Amino acid sequence: MVGILSLAFYLRATKPKFYSRAEYWVYTSQDRLPQQEEIMTRIIGRNPYSKPRFEPIGPADGLFMSDVRLSIALVRKEKNPHLFDPTDLVATEFADQELSATMVEAKTLVRLSYISEQPLRDRRHLQFLAHAADAYASLTGSNLVLDPIAGIPRFKAQMESWLSQELDLTTPNRHVLWEPVTTDQTIKWRSKGFVKLGYPEIETYDVSSDQAMLTQELLELLTKAHWTGPLTPDENFEAELYGDRFVFLLEKTKSPRLLNLRILRIQKK
Repeated sequence: MVGILSLAFYLRATKPKFYSRAEYWVYTSQDRLPQQEEIMTRIIGRNPYSKPRFEPIGPADGLFMSDVRLSIALVRKEKNPHLFDPTDLVATEFADQELSATMVEAKTLVRLSYISEQPLRDRRHLQFLAHAADAYASLTGSNLVLDPIAGIPRFKAQMESWLSQELDLTTPNRHVLWEPVTTDQTIKWRSKGFVKLGYPEIETYDVSSDQAMLTQELLELLTKAHWTGPLTPDENFEAELYGDRFVFLLEKTKSPRLLNLRILRIQKK
């Protein structure tokens, strides 16, 4: 009996815990947060992205503001200067002088985070967070919103374009970024964004530089499948591209939040 109880405790203790995290940082210089009533009016009552027969945030979604998993805080630069330095926060492809200047000049940021240690029933938190971040940006005069999970910055016009053009903000195309790590002859990618649904991130093995474009296209297919999934090492995902079949082999790592990926080509005869 003692042995059985010990085994049960061990299995429970070693079972990977669910963890989901999504965030937006709104860079501004305001020294206080807008009133919650103002935010709710902007998100629900007078949402500028509403369309005929479509409300991006419904009345029931307003309950997110009282969800214990949602945290909204004003962060001051003098106490957290590293959060205003784009060096380790922004993906390399987005880095430029305008972005750096905007982050450095800001004195505060509004940090919106949604963290869950319980499996999510849906993906509405992604829709709500994006509109909430835009609302805080509008009411604080912010010109920059950062997705620190994926390392994607959006200036005011880019944020407004995203929310006005896409009704469903829960698809992976704006939430997951594959960050490349290159050497002289090889390249590999690591995903940033699947944690928003509580799924493991994925890192590829090195591939030759001449296979970079093909691999990127294959990773787009994998992104959609894993976002819908998640995929696990117990199953092989297959896809067809340019007349060839490809098998995606996922392998466990020491971390339950990261999987390694090997892609094999199966050429047709």
